[in-house]
Amino acid sequence: MTKFVKSPLSIALASALLATTNTAMAAGFQIGEHSAASIGRANAGDGAIAGDASVIASNPALMTQLKQPTLSAAINYVEPDVAIDGEKTGAFASTVSQGDVVPSVVIPSIFYVHPINEKVSLGIGAFTNFGLESQYDDDFTGSEFADTASVITININPSLAYQLNKEVSLGFGLNYLIASAEFATSMPDVAGGDDLLSLEGDGTDLGWNAGISWQASSATMVGFSYRSGFEVKLEGDATGLATGSTTVIRDGELVLDLPALANLSIAHQLNDALQLSASIDYTQWSAFEKLEGDIDGIGTVHIKDEYWEDSYRYSIGATYQLNPAVKLRAGLAYDESPVEAEYRSLSIPDSNRVWYSTGANFAVNEMFDIDVAYAYIDGEEVDVTEEFNSVPGLESTFTGTSEGNANIVSVQLNTRF
Repeated sequence: MTKFVKSPLSIALASALLATTNTAMAAGFQIGEHSAASIGRANAGDGAIAGDASVIASNPALMTQLKQPTLSAAINYVEPDVAIDGEKTGAFASTVSQGDVVPSVVIPSIFYVHPINEKVSLGIGAFTNFGLESQYDDDFTGSEFADTASVITININPSLAYQLNKEVSLGFGLNYLIASAEFATSMPDVAGGDDLLSLEGDGTDLGWNAGISWQASSATMVGFSYRSGFEVKLEGDATGLATGSTTVIRDGELVLDLPALANLSIAHQLNDALQLSASIDYTQWSAFEKLEGDIDGIGTVHIKDEYWEDSYRYSIGATYQLNPAVKLRAGLAYDESPVEAEYRSLSIPDSNRVWYSTGANFAVNEMFDIDVAYAYIDGEEVDVTEEFNSVPGLESTFTGTSEGNANIVSVQLNTRF
C-alpha cells in the first residue's frame, strides 16, 4: 500500500536524494560540460558548429560535416563554491552555516566519428548529462534537512548521421545510461547523530536522441537536436533509523526521472575571421514530478511532490580566427532555475545563473589541435526557508540564504586520422 505521509523515511529519502545543487552548476542537476570548444563560447551554437567529434553530444547530424575520422577527448575541472548560512529555530536551535558544500570534480568525455562515405557517418561518445554531489561536515547542524549525496551517470551514445543533400543532414542516436548513487541523511550530533537513512544503489535505462542540421546559406548553419528523458530505477541497500534499524540492511529502490533536452542553435560566419553563434536550450524539468521509494519490509513510500518547471538557457558566443594556428572564443549565457522561489529548500537551493566564458584553439598541425576554455558561473544569492516536522518533538525550521558559484577549466585534444 502506498503511504502518502511525511514519515521519517520520506523526509530522509527526500533530503538525501536532493542534498544540494548539481556538481557542474547548471540548472537543476544537469551537466553541460562536454567540450572545451563549446565551453569557450558558453555552449552558444553547439548544435550548429561542427568543429570536432563532440557534436555527438550536441547534434549528431553534424557528424556529416567531419570528412576525416576524428577523435576528441576532454577533461573538465569544476570547482564549485556553494555556501549556506542561516538559523535553525525549534528543536536544537542553532546557527546553520557551511561553505564548500560541493567538492571539486573532474568530468571526462570522449567521442569518435568515422565517415563511412560522403553521405553516411558513424560515431560513439561517452559523457554525462546529469550528476550531483555534496559533502557536508560531520558536525553540520542542519543534517536533518540535507546531508551527503552523490549521483554519477555515464551515457554511452552510438550515433548515425546521413546527409540528405548539400544543405540538410539528419542524425540519430541510442543512449545507454548507467547510474550509480549514494545518499545519506542523519540527525544532528546533539540529537545523537544517528543515520536517518543510508542508501546506495545503481541502475540503467535506454533512451534516444535525434538532430537535424541545415546549411541555410554559405555563411549560416542552423541546427536542432532532441534527447529523450530517462526513468532510472536505482536498486541497492538501505539502512538507518528510517528503515527500523541502523544495522539491518534492507533492499531498496527509488525511481529517478531525468528530463528530455532540446537545443536550437545558429552559427553565422560574419567575415573571414569572425563567427557569431547563439543557442536556446530547453530542459523538461516538469517531468521530475515526484519521488517515491520502495523499501523491503516497509513498502512504497510517497516521498515528495516536486513543483519543478521546464527551464530555458540562452547563450551567445563568438569565435575569432586570430591567425591560421589560433582561434579565440568568448561567450555569455543565462541559465534559468527550474525551482520557483516559494518551493526552494535547503536540499534544493537552486537559482538562476550567468555564465562568462572564454577559450582558444591551437592547431599543432593539420591532424591535431588543442582546445582550452575557462568559465565563471555566477549564481544568485537566494533566500531559503524549510521546515522539518517528520519526527514528533524534533520539529525545526531553517531560515537563511544559499549561494553557488563555480569555476570551470577545460582542456580538449582533437586528432584526425
